[in-house]
Amino acid sequence: MSFDIDHFKTFNDNHGHDAGDVVLRTFGARIVDCLDDRDVACRLGGEEFAILMPDADLDAAFALGQRLRETTALMTVRYGEAILPKITISAGVTAYPEGGTRPQTLMQLVDKALYAAKESGRDCIVRADQLAAGRFAAG
Repeated sequence: MSFDIDHFKTFNDNHGHDAGDVVLRTFGARIVDCLDDRDVACRLGGEEFAILMPDADLDAAFALGQRLRETTALMTVRYGEAILPKITISAGVTAYPEGGTRPQTLMQLVDKALYAAKESGRDCIVRADQLAAGRFAAG
């Protein structure tokens, strides 16, 4: 799974990088809370993240993405005395071997799914197997 925080640059521009750092730390803790023992979360850079799930199929990866999306939208992030605006995430998911057998192929496919989620209005998860049919919806 590959995902990022929606409109994070705008968030940083409006609230400052310190507030953005608090969001990233709070969100990182949320990710860890959602993982199983063998799952591995990585911050790719900025507001971009990935989760490797060695024991999951595509349905399980999608379910985790939905759970993470839903719980992120419910997060309350406090910065000093202020409550920061809600954040949302967009994600793409694929699975081995259906999505490919090489790491590069899997990363390219999951990246395409992530961009499809963003083009769908953000705050959604897109499964890579939905890309060819163009049959994905927000949520």
